[in-house]
Amino acid sequence: MNYGELKTATMQLAFSESIAGDPIQNSYNCQADYVRQIPALANDCMIYIATTVKRIPEIVLLESLTKEDFGTHWMYTMPDDFWRMNNGGLIWKRQDGYDNFTFERFHNYRIYAENKLMIAKNSPRLDEMMVEYYRYPHRLSANPADTDELDNTQDVQTIMPYYIAAQLVMYDDAFRYASLWNAFETRLSRISEPITTEYSPMEDSYGGFYIPGV
Repeated sequence: MNYGELKTATMQLAFSESIAGDPIQNSYNCQADYVRQIPALANDCMIYIATTVKRIPEIVLLESLTKEDFGTHWMYTMPDDFWRMNNGGLIWKRQDGYDNFTFERFHNYRIYAENKLMIAKNSPRLDEMMVEYYRYPHRLSANPADTDELDNTQDVQTIMPYYIAAQLVMYDDAFRYASLWNAFETRLSRISEPITTEYSPMEDSYGGFYIPGV
């Protein structure tokens, strides 16, 4: 969905898109004020959803991040759109004794100051390591073009007009506000992230000396 489609859907829900089938001009009543509010409300809605029910995953090469020298460790700064680390964290390519490579999770890191990643310099294959995280959505400008695309997935984009229209009519029509907000909350509650599984072998922490029952 692009911004033009979002704007049209929002104004239709707020009953401010047309009168008797004729498009309402911005000079009529409070039409221009409504339209001017849409970009900021759209950004607010995208952030609200991306930090609650529908997170936006992102992945970058570790070596593409800015880093500082901390003696035996590197301190990496996450990108500007960083929100939180993915539960899996880092991914690295591991080689077994038979020259076979597999991608596995790397957990020997620490997060500091919310967006700083500390990793020991002697960690293997830092140049091939990837960082998986959740990002903030890309914001619309204050005066977006109708062709500007919205961020996140289509199921998120299609419920955004209900959120925005509810805010626009909040002080003018309490019943319509409640109806639109309830519709938004109902649709939001039905959005979910896919359930996935990931195979991860257990390491032998006892060096072969563990005897069950002893």
